[in-house]
Amino acid sequence: MARNRIFALRKAGKLTQRELAERAGTSQQQIQRVEAGVVAVRLDLAGRIADALNVKLHDAFPALRTSTKPSGRKKEQLDAPELAVDLDPRIWTVRFFTFDGREFGFEVSSYDMQRLESIVSSSNKKFLVFNSRDRSVAVNRTKLAACQFLFDSPLVRHPESESDSCAVHLHLASSLKPLSFDVEPDTKPAEQDEEGFASQLQHLFIDLDGIDEDDDEVVQFDDVDGERVYARSGELVLVEAPLECCEPSLFEKAMEGDAEEGETVKRSSSESEKPEP
Repeated sequence: MARNRIFALRKAGKLTQRELAERAGTSQQQIQRVEAGVVAVRLDLAGRIADALNVKLHDAFPALRTSTKPSGRKKEQLDAPELAVDLDPRIWTVRFFTFDGREFGFEVSSYDMQRLESIVSSSNKKFLVFNSRDRSVAVNRTKLAACQFLFDSPLVRHPESESDSCAVHLHLASSLKPLSFDVEPDTKPAEQDEEGFASQLQHLFIDLDGIDEDDDEVVQFDDVDGERVYARSGELVLVEAPLECCEPSLFEKAMEGDAEEGETVKRSSSESEKPEP
Protein backbone atom coordinates (compact mmCIF):
# COMPACT_ATOMS: atom_id res chain seq x y z
CA MET A 1 0.00 0.00 0.00
CA ALA A 2 1.31 3.44 -0.94
CA ARG A 3 2.18 5.49 2.15
CA ASN A 4 1.54 9.21 2.39
CA ARG A 5 0.33 11.84 4.89
CA ILE A 6 -2.36 13.46 2.72
CA PHE A 7 -5.27 12.57 5.02
CA ALA A 8 -3.63 13.98 8.18
CA LEU A 9 -2.48 17.14 6.40
CA ARG A 10 -5.90 17.69 4.80
CA LYS A 11 -7.64 17.32 8.15
CA ALA A 12 -5.13 19.69 9.78
CA GLY A 13 -5.93 22.24 7.07
CA LYS A 14 -9.69 21.70 7.57
CA LEU A 15 -10.18 20.81 3.91
CA THR A 16 -12.70 18.39 2.44
CA GLN A 17 -11.66 15.95 -0.28
CA ARG A 18 -13.46 18.10 -2.86
CA GLU A 19 -11.79 21.31 -1.67
CA LEU A 20 -8.33 19.72 -1.86
CA ALA A 21 -9.14 18.31 -5.30
CA GLU A 22 -10.17 21.75 -6.57
CA ARG A 23 -6.98 23.35 -5.22
CA ALA A 24 -4.82 20.61 -6.75
CA GLY A 25 -6.63 20.61 -10.09
CA THR A 26 -7.78 17.00 -9.94
CA SER A 27 -10.90 15.00 -9.08
CA GLN A 28 -12.27 14.07 -5.67
CA GLN A 29 -12.05 10.41 -6.72
CA GLN A 30 -8.32 10.78 -7.37
CA ILE A 31 -7.78 12.34 -3.94
CA GLN A 32 -9.63 9.35 -2.45
CA ARG A 33 -7.32 6.91 -4.28
CA VAL A 34 -4.20 8.76 -3.19
CA GLU A 35 -5.31 9.00 0.45
CA ALA A 36 -6.27 5.33 0.50
CA GLY A 37 -2.82 4.43 -0.84
CA VAL A 38 -4.13 2.06 -3.52
CA VAL A 39 -2.26 3.77 -6.35
CA ALA A 40 1.11 5.44 -6.75
CA VAL A 41 0.42 9.07 -7.60
CA ARG A 42 2.22 10.71 -10.54
CA LEU A 43 4.97 13.12 -9.57
CA ASP A 44 3.31 16.19 -11.12
CA LEU A 45 0.06 15.56 -9.24
CA ALA A 46 1.98 14.87 -6.02
CA GLY A 47 3.56 18.29 -6.37
CA ARG A 48 0.20 19.98 -6.92
CA ILE A 49 -1.29 18.23 -3.88
CA ALA A 50 1.65 19.30 -1.71
CA ASP A 51 1.30 22.89 -2.95
CA ALA A 52 -2.44 22.82 -2.24
CA LEU A 53 -1.67 21.69 1.31
CA ASN A 54 1.08 24.32 1.61
CA VAL A 55 3.71 21.74 2.56
CA LYS A 56 6.90 20.40 1.01
CA LEU A 57 6.64 17.40 -1.26
CA HIS A 58 8.54 15.05 1.06
CA ASP A 59 6.33 16.10 3.99
CA ALA A 60 3.28 14.83 2.11
CA PHE A 61 5.11 11.79 0.69
CA PRO A 62 7.79 10.83 3.27
CA ALA A 63 9.27 8.00 1.18
CA LEU A 64 10.62 10.60 -1.25
CA ARG A 65 12.91 11.91 1.48
CA THR A 66 15.13 8.83 1.21
CA SER A 67 14.33 7.53 -2.30
CA THR A 68 17.20 9.42 -3.92
CA LYS A 69 19.87 8.27 -1.46
CA PRO A 70 22.36 5.66 -2.73
CA SER A 71 21.36 2.08 -2.04
CA GLY A 72 21.71 -1.40 -3.45
CA ARG A 73 18.56 -0.98 -5.53
CA LYS A 74 18.18 0.95 -8.74
CA LYS A 75 15.55 3.68 -8.83
CA GLU A 76 13.43 1.80 -11.35
CA GLN A 77 13.43 -1.21 -9.01
CA LEU A 78 11.85 0.71 -6.14
CA ASP A 79 8.52 -0.77 -5.23
CA ALA A 80 5.81 1.70 -6.33
CA PRO A 81 3.48 1.02 -3.37
CA GLU A 82 6.44 1.60 -1.04
CA LEU A 83 7.43 4.82 -2.80
CA ALA A 84 3.85 6.19 -3.09
CA VAL A 85 4.89 8.42 -6.00
CA ASP A 86 5.28 7.26 -9.60
CA LEU A 87 8.49 8.94 -10.80
CA ASP A 88 7.63 8.30 -14.45
CA PRO A 89 5.81 11.46 -15.67
CA ARG A 90 4.09 9.63 -18.53
CA ILE A 91 0.56 8.24 -18.56
CA TRP A 92 0.71 4.65 -19.72
CA THR A 93 -2.18 2.97 -21.48
CA VAL A 94 -2.27 -0.77 -22.04
CA ARG A 95 -4.42 -1.99 -24.94
CA PHE A 96 -5.64 -5.56 -25.27
CA PHE A 97 -6.82 -7.03 -28.59
CA THR A 98 -8.73 -10.33 -28.41
CA PHE A 99 -8.99 -13.00 -31.09
CA ASP A 100 -12.68 -12.17 -31.62
CA GLY A 101 -11.97 -8.50 -32.42
CA ARG A 102 -12.68 -6.86 -29.07
CA GLU A 103 -10.42 -4.12 -27.77
CA PHE A 104 -9.94 -2.90 -24.19
CA GLY A 105 -7.82 -0.09 -22.81
CA PHE A 106 -6.75 0.84 -19.28
CA GLU A 107 -4.47 3.47 -17.75
CA VAL A 108 -1.72 1.95 -15.61
CA SER A 109 1.27 3.19 -13.64
CA SER A 110 4.78 2.71 -14.99
CA TYR A 111 5.34 0.14 -12.22
CA ASP A 112 2.38 -1.98 -13.38
CA MET A 113 3.29 -1.43 -17.03
CA GLN A 114 6.73 -2.98 -16.48
CA ARG A 115 5.25 -5.85 -14.49
CA LEU A 116 2.61 -6.58 -17.15
CA GLU A 117 5.20 -6.46 -19.92
CA SER A 118 7.28 -9.09 -18.16
CA ILE A 119 4.25 -11.36 -17.71
CA VAL A 120 3.14 -10.95 -21.33
CA SER A 121 6.60 -11.68 -22.73
CA SER A 122 7.58 -14.62 -20.51
CA SER A 123 5.23 -16.24 -18.02
CA ASN A 124 3.03 -19.28 -17.53
CA LYS A 125 0.35 -17.22 -15.80
CA LYS A 126 -3.09 -17.49 -17.39
CA PHE A 127 -4.24 -14.03 -16.26
CA LEU A 128 -2.76 -10.56 -16.17
CA VAL A 129 -4.07 -9.11 -12.90
CA PHE A 130 -3.63 -5.41 -12.13
CA ASN A 131 -5.30 -2.22 -10.94
CA SER A 132 -6.01 0.52 -13.44
CA ARG A 133 -6.96 4.07 -12.54
CA ASP A 134 -10.30 2.96 -11.10
CA ARG A 135 -10.72 -0.74 -11.88
CA SER A 136 -9.43 -4.09 -10.68
CA VAL A 137 -8.80 -6.10 -13.84
CA ALA A 138 -7.88 -9.66 -14.84
CA VAL A 139 -7.18 -10.41 -18.52
CA ASN A 140 -6.87 -13.94 -19.91
CA ARG A 141 -3.53 -14.09 -21.78
CA THR A 142 -4.66 -17.11 -23.83
CA LYS A 143 -7.47 -15.04 -25.38
CA LEU A 144 -5.21 -12.19 -26.51
CA ALA A 145 -4.13 -11.75 -30.12
CA ALA A 146 -2.03 -8.70 -29.29
CA CYS A 147 -1.13 -6.32 -26.49
CA GLN A 148 0.23 -2.78 -26.80
CA PHE A 149 1.71 -0.35 -24.27
CA LEU A 150 1.42 3.33 -25.08
CA PHE A 151 2.40 6.50 -23.20
CA ASP A 152 0.49 9.79 -23.21
CA SER A 153 -2.26 8.17 -25.27
CA PRO A 154 -6.04 8.49 -24.85
CA LEU A 155 -7.94 5.50 -23.54
CA VAL A 156 -9.74 3.21 -25.95
CA ARG A 157 -12.71 3.40 -23.61
CA HIS A 158 -13.39 5.05 -20.27
CA PRO A 159 -13.92 2.44 -17.53
CA GLU A 160 -15.16 5.08 -15.06
CA SER A 161 -18.46 5.20 -16.99
CA GLU A 162 -19.12 1.67 -15.74
CA SER A 163 -18.25 2.28 -12.09
CA ASP A 164 -21.58 3.77 -10.98
CA SER A 165 -22.38 0.59 -9.06
CA CYS A 166 -20.52 -2.19 -7.30
CA ALA A 167 -20.58 -4.92 -9.91
CA VAL A 168 -18.34 -7.64 -11.32
CA HIS A 169 -18.27 -7.66 -15.14
CA LEU A 170 -17.41 -10.97 -16.82
CA HIS A 171 -16.42 -10.69 -20.50
CA LEU A 172 -16.83 -14.16 -21.98
CA ALA A 173 -15.29 -15.90 -24.97
CA SER A 174 -18.74 -17.05 -26.10
CA SER A 175 -20.50 -13.67 -25.95
CA LEU A 176 -19.67 -10.10 -26.95
CA LYS A 177 -22.00 -8.78 -24.26
CA PRO A 178 -20.53 -9.01 -20.74
CA LEU A 179 -22.36 -10.52 -17.81
CA SER A 180 -22.73 -8.14 -14.85
CA PHE A 181 -23.41 -9.11 -11.25
CA ASP A 182 -24.09 -6.62 -8.47
CA VAL A 183 -22.01 -7.47 -5.41
CA GLU A 184 -21.29 -6.16 -1.94
CA PRO A 185 -18.03 -4.21 -1.61
CA ASP A 186 -15.15 -5.77 0.32
CA THR A 187 -14.98 -4.48 3.88
CA LYS A 188 -11.73 -6.10 5.06
CA PRO A 189 -8.25 -6.57 3.57
CA ALA A 190 -7.82 -10.16 2.41
CA GLU A 191 -4.92 -10.78 4.81
CA GLN A 192 -7.15 -9.82 7.76
CA ASP A 193 -10.16 -11.89 6.71
CA GLU A 194 -9.66 -15.55 7.66
CA GLU A 195 -13.05 -16.74 6.36
CA GLY A 196 -12.90 -14.66 3.18
CA PHE A 197 -16.52 -13.48 3.25
CA ALA A 198 -15.61 -9.81 3.71
CA SER A 199 -12.91 -9.84 1.02
CA GLN A 200 -14.39 -12.02 -1.72
CA LEU A 201 -13.53 -9.65 -4.59
CA GLN A 202 -9.90 -9.50 -3.54
CA HIS A 203 -9.89 -13.30 -3.34
CA LEU A 204 -11.46 -13.52 -6.80
CA PHE A 205 -8.56 -11.63 -8.36
CA ILE A 206 -6.02 -13.47 -6.18
CA ASP A 207 -7.43 -16.79 -7.40
CA LEU A 208 -7.31 -15.65 -11.04
CA ASP A 209 -3.73 -14.48 -10.59
CA GLY A 210 -2.72 -17.93 -9.35
CA ILE A 211 -4.08 -19.95 -12.28
CA ASP A 212 -1.48 -21.42 -14.63
CA GLU A 213 -1.75 -21.13 -18.39
CA ASP A 214 -2.81 -24.76 -18.99
CA ASP A 215 -5.35 -24.94 -16.16
CA ASP A 216 -9.10 -24.38 -16.46
CA GLU A 217 -10.11 -23.85 -12.86
CA VAL A 218 -13.50 -22.63 -11.63
CA VAL A 219 -13.66 -19.34 -9.72
CA GLN A 220 -16.59 -18.15 -7.65
CA PHE A 221 -18.17 -15.19 -5.85
CA ASP A 222 -21.54 -14.27 -4.34
CA ASP A 223 -23.82 -11.59 -5.78
CA VAL A 224 -25.55 -8.94 -3.69
CA ASP A 225 -28.38 -11.39 -2.86
CA GLY A 226 -25.95 -13.99 -1.57
CA GLU A 227 -26.41 -16.22 -4.64
CA ARG A 228 -23.27 -18.03 -5.77
CA VAL A 229 -21.76 -17.37 -9.22
CA TYR A 230 -19.35 -19.92 -10.72
CA ALA A 231 -17.25 -19.24 -13.82
CA ARG A 232 -14.78 -21.37 -15.76
CA SER A 233 -11.51 -19.50 -16.03
CA GLY A 234 -10.97 -20.80 -19.56
CA GLU A 235 -14.20 -19.14 -20.71
CA LEU A 236 -13.28 -15.76 -19.24
CA VAL A 237 -11.68 -13.14 -21.48
CA LEU A 238 -11.62 -10.27 -19.00
CA VAL A 239 -12.91 -9.67 -15.48
CA GLU A 240 -13.29 -6.19 -14.03
CA ALA A 241 -14.80 -4.50 -11.00
CA PRO A 242 -14.71 -0.95 -9.57
CA LEU A 243 -11.51 -0.45 -7.61
CA GLU A 244 -13.30 1.10 -4.64
CA CYS A 245 -15.38 -2.08 -4.26
CA CYS A 246 -12.24 -4.22 -4.10
CA GLU A 247 -10.19 -1.97 -1.82
CA PRO A 248 -11.75 -1.47 1.64
CA SER A 249 -9.59 1.57 2.38
CA LEU A 250 -10.75 3.25 -0.83
CA PHE A 251 -14.40 2.44 -0.11
CA GLU A 252 -14.00 4.04 3.33
CA LYS A 253 -12.55 7.17 1.70
CA ALA A 254 -15.47 7.34 -0.72
CA MET A 255 -17.94 7.07 2.16
CA GLU A 256 -15.99 9.71 4.07
CA GLY A 257 -16.18 12.01 1.05
CA ASP A 258 -19.94 11.52 0.80
CA ALA A 259 -20.27 12.36 4.50
CA GLU A 260 -18.14 15.49 4.08
CA GLU A 261 -20.22 16.63 1.14
CA GLY A 262 -23.43 16.05 3.07
CA GLU A 263 -22.09 18.01 6.03
CA THR A 264 -21.03 20.86 3.73
CA VAL A 265 -24.45 20.99 2.07
CA LYS A 266 -26.18 20.88 5.47
CA ARG A 267 -23.98 23.68 6.82
CA SER A 268 -24.50 25.83 3.72
CA SER A 269 -28.26 25.30 3.88
CA SER A 270 -28.34 26.20 7.57
CA GLU A 271 -26.34 29.38 6.96
CA SER A 272 -28.61 30.45 4.11
CA GLU A 273 -31.68 30.11 6.35
CA LYS A 274 -30.32 32.53 8.96
CA PRO A 275 -32.39 35.76 9.08
CA GLU A 276 -30.65 38.88 7.85
CA PRO A 277 -29.79 41.37 10.61
